[in-house]
Amino acid sequence: MERNARTLLCLGPPHSGKSVFAFVLFKHLRKLGNDACIMDCDYYSPTYRRIRIAEFAGSSDNEHIYTTPNCRKLHKLTEDNYCRLSQSIYDSIEEEGVIVLDGIGLHTKSTDFLLSLANMLIVLCPSKFKVDVDSKRCCYVREGKPIHPFEFYHGLKNKTVTVTTYYQDEKKVSFDPKGLCGELYNLDRDAILEGNFEKIAKDTIDMILQIASFLLDNWI
Repeated sequence: MERNARTLLCLGPPHSGKSVFAFVLFKHLRKLGNDACIMDCDYYSPTYRRIRIAEFAGSSDNEHIYTTPNCRKLHKLTEDNYCRLSQSIYDSIEEEGVIVLDGIGLHTKSTDFLLSLANMLIVLCPSKFKVDVDSKRCCYVREGKPIHPFEFYHGLKNKTVTVTTYYQDEKKVSFDPKGLCGELYNLDRDAILEGNFEKIAKDTIDMILQIASFLLDNWI
């Protein structure tokens, strides 16, 4: 399968849980026998910083995580350089399975570039997202009108799943393969930074496994 056809991009506003989701999805894909990898594309504020990988990922995971080189020196990164750097890292991927891209919270030219790399899209958004305020901040605006990220990215890729995320006090988990939508909660970023997956609810982890299985059975 061509590289673009097996590339999955995770997008959504900041604090939507996309980095945690992307990492757990990557781990499930590998456990299911797929030669998956994950590429940290949020170079402006990278989660999987190279200097931290050994702290939260085992050696078997490290070999399949693509992070930003010299991440401490990227504070003046331009969007043109972002695209060149992303393409270079993307082209260096040797895995033959799903390529999971952990995307950017704000929609910019950089996001458009990531969309050009991927054929599959998963958009996550917190349940408490406020369109009038948060969409403007994240640049989810069309014709001057702020819109919900699910609507903003709707139709850009034929293979798209939307996931509403909740905090720990709202225990909602579901996945509708026909409607291509789901619900997850407690996607605690500290879980991957500390390597402590007990911080993530088991039913959330199990539901991401269902999503991983769906992807392999239907889209790959």
